[in-house]
Amino acid sequence: METARRGKWIGFLCLGVTAFGWALNWPLMKLLLQQWPPLFARGLAGVAAALILFAIAKARGQQLEVPREAVPRLLFASFTNVFAWMGFSTVAMKFVPVGEGALIVYTMPIWATLLAWPLAGIRPKLVDIAALVLGVGGIAVLLGGGGFSFDRGRIVGTALLFSAAILFAIGNILNRAGNRNVASDCALPDMSASNIAKPLARAINIYRSMTSHDLDMRTQRDLARHIKKVAEQGTQDPGRLTVHGLSYLRARERQSKERKA
Repeated sequence: METARRGKWIGFLCLGVTAFGWALNWPLMKLLLQQWPPLFARGLAGVAAALILFAIAKARGQQLEVPREAVPRLLFASFTNVFAWMGFSTVAMKFVPVGEGALIVYTMPIWATLLAWPLAGIRPKLVDIAALVLGVGGIAVLLGGGGFSFDRGRIVGTALLFSAAILFAIGNILNRAGNRNVASDCALPDMSASNIAKPLARAINIYRSMTSHDLDMRTQRDLARHIKKVAEQGTQDPGRLTVHGLSYLRARERQSKERKA
């Protein structure tokens, strides 16, 4: 219970830091664009952030190798969630005010709600529709407070901002659907006590709960294959379950210690 509460507060803290960082990013980037070109300014910041995250992941002993089957989805996510979101919005800041740009680009949740139905089959609920109406109305009031006047530069900037928001929304929807497919690929066979021994079924359920943790894709697949092997051999000899289970957990612990060392 204490661990769950602590994790919840850590999540809120991370969310608060992220919101503050995003809010601070817009005016600072606007100042930076007076000295540097847009893509260079954003690209340099992205490379620096990537190096910092790489160092943190390496220090924590996390696996950094990308499975081959995940490369297409990673490239797609890089385009929608990084290149389009950061690149398009940064270029747009050359043409539109900071406040207006932030309002337009953060219409992403609106587009995500609208596009989730045709792309992922997630129908908006009544409360979602009400939120959409209020959100669109609020944005219209804020953007139209000084009247709607568009010159060529403002049209380009607005188009880039809406493109960034829409592509980011599409990326989040499709990546979420892709993660669900990976989870279904790694799903464990339905092993009930009716067809195998109760101790074996109980152990399989424990292993199955391990796959719900935040594991990388390769570990999930390895764990799924191992459990399937345990299940197949355990039906003939339940005693082998203990041997396989302990050897697997010890191997994982040894690999974790080696990475930390």
